[in-house]
Amino acid sequence: MTVERVDECDQRNNRVTFSGERSSMPSALSVAGESNRADLGSGGKLAGLQVTIRGSRNRLMIGDDCILTGRIIIKGDAQTVRIGARTSFQHVSLYSVEGCDVTIGEDCMFSKRIEIRTSDSHSIIDRATGLRLNRPGSVTIGNHVWIGLEAVVSKGVRVPDNSIVGAKSFVNKSFHEPYVLIAGVPAAIIRRNVDWDRRLLPVEPELALRQA
Repeated sequence: MTVERVDECDQRNNRVTFSGERSSMPSALSVAGESNRADLGSGGKLAGLQVTIRGSRNRLMIGDDCILTGRIIIKGDAQTVRIGARTSFQHVSLYSVEGCDVTIGEDCMFSKRIEIRTSDSHSIIDRATGLRLNRPGSVTIGNHVWIGLEAVVSKGVRVPDNSIVGAKSFVNKSFHEPYVLIAGVPAAIIRRNVDWDRRLLPVEPELALRQA
């Protein structure tokens, strides 16, 4: 294994840093604007990731030992997307727009066809006032969060540490209690005092019988 340290900066002060095998860098990394920065951690696999940054003074930070596939789109100015160490994406679309940030903690596990977005990307208008109703908002996902297949995490929400988001759920409000299972459309807490593990652990026969 050949480990390289990449620190590249263009004439508009857009900088990319990376430490690892060059083959593990994002398959596409497109930056337009000024003074943007992408810091890609070491030891991970990012070859299935597409990154687009449009604007100025934006920041992308990916922690060490992440395995990410999907796409990250940052459009606007002075926004930050932060992904903690040892987090994995099967196939995730992440949108940071309208001046809002996305923060994802460490040791998270996200399944396929998940969307995380800070904006609806279109406007809902109050006919009486002419004002836009659907405001954007930053998204915060805690440490050790498992998000299931085809879930959507919408603008302005917080998902707590050590929680699970069920498949095809629509999370459109914040939750603060850890060790919960959140599921549904719209999402709600359906079980408390639960945790999860990446390993497929054996089922205890007596416990399985009691829960049957």
